[in-house]
Amino acid sequence: MFVEPVAMGSGTVMIVTGDQSLENMVRGLLAQKQVRVVGASQWQDLANVSSDQKVNLIIYDMAVREVDFLSLKAAVAGIPVVVICEQMSPDVRARAAAIKIFELMEKPVVPSELSSVITRELRAGKARDSGQANGINVFESVTQLVTRSRRMSELREQIEKLAQMPDPVLITGETGVGKGEVARAIHLMDPQNKMPLVICNCAKLDKRLINSELFGHEKDTFAGAETRHIGLVERAGTGTIFLDEIGNLISECQEKLLHLLDGGTYHRLGGHEELRCQARIIAATNRRLRDSVKKGRFRQDLYYRIGVYKIEVPPLRERRDDIEQLAYNLIESLNTQLNTEVIHLGTKALEQLYQYNWPGNVSELRDVLLASMKASEGSTLHEFCADSRDGSPFFPQSKEIKQTWDDFKKESDSHLRSYLVSLIHQTGGNVARAAKIAAITRQNLLKKLQAQNIQPDDFRAKR
Repeated sequence: MFVEPVAMGSGTVMIVTGDQSLENMVRGLLAQKQVRVVGASQWQDLANVSSDQKVNLIIYDMAVREVDFLSLKAAVAGIPVVVICEQMSPDVRARAAAIKIFELMEKPVVPSELSSVITRELRAGKARDSGQANGINVFESVTQLVTRSRRMSELREQIEKLAQMPDPVLITGETGVGKGEVARAIHLMDPQNKMPLVICNCAKLDKRLINSELFGHEKDTFAGAETRHIGLVERAGTGTIFLDEIGNLISECQEKLLHLLDGGTYHRLGGHEELRCQARIIAATNRRLRDSVKKGRFRQDLYYRIGVYKIEVPPLRERRDDIEQLAYNLIESLNTQLNTEVIHLGTKALEQLYQYNWPGNVSELRDVLLASMKASEGSTLHEFCADSRDGSPFFPQSKEIKQTWDDFKKESDSHLRSYLVSLIHQTGGNVARAAKIAAITRQNLLKKLQAQNIQPDDFRAKR
């Protein structure tokens, strides 16, 4: 089955700035995407935007004029706006809360991030304009999550439901499945969302500074603290704070986070002023937090508090119906990054994508496409041969399974799911062949697959 990739579509973007380099960046990003760019340099140029020109998105540089967001809302007549500013201070965020700003971006602007924002909004506008507001089209256009498979369709329903609630959410799943994208989707689908998504990767922050990064500190709190520092919680305002890899949070921060969740208040390091947190908190982990709780590495009370609602993101091998659309979405993004013009995947390439087991999930898919596109010269990726970085094959053959079911059970019960996934993948979703290899009946194997929520259809190659 071929799924037509969701295209950005034509449209018009207005960039209001006196910074020629910023305007050139926008024009360069959109030059090959059938998107018209209208340049303007004064606040007054917005006055005729709704009557003289059909504009789908406005990029407004606050260097043009320190804007009143209520005035901006009146001027743009409902057109989505990306506001670019020198520094996203709490004051700027507070004023932005008066209007449903699509995105706030801080200088210097990262081209790939701006391109992603523009693409997402133009896709959403295209879906609305064509009357496709029927769930999946608008959802995928706004969030850029691909939800064609049964597992991801169920996930989409969870996201849409949880986006209406203010409660904390815990996202779990293997490395590379896209937990950050799910957090962003919850944030974007929240009808009350007026502020940015602030991301904190707990695994990458220096453990000596993570308390300060999250909650901020006052001047002279410790050596080198020459000014007051606004933490990520405060920067999030009434938006969303995403705590990625929360299992790495040190015990001191765990205690402060629990206090924040219970009472909604916190203090900067070295400060006495009680601050109120109005942001929604979403956390993610690739660890089994229950095991961390048993080992005393993670607070049990925080585990129950942060996991009021849980979402498990399925691995890519269990959502094969999404692979083709995911690949095309990634290709579109990578074309901008690499300045390439790949627009098509050949039959052999698609077959390889569907048959591979993807232990690294969506992140690995992106890496494979990135390396292949760097080495490609045409508009079609015909086949994935060898990794140009080290000459190794992209898709090494999986080890053939020869164990009977009884032999496997004697070896270890803990690897049941891995065994079943490898078994059904090896046979391309053919349950009868898989049962023959396992030396059990087809009905018995089906029961075991059902108990592990493994769908044979997800492993059948798409043509």
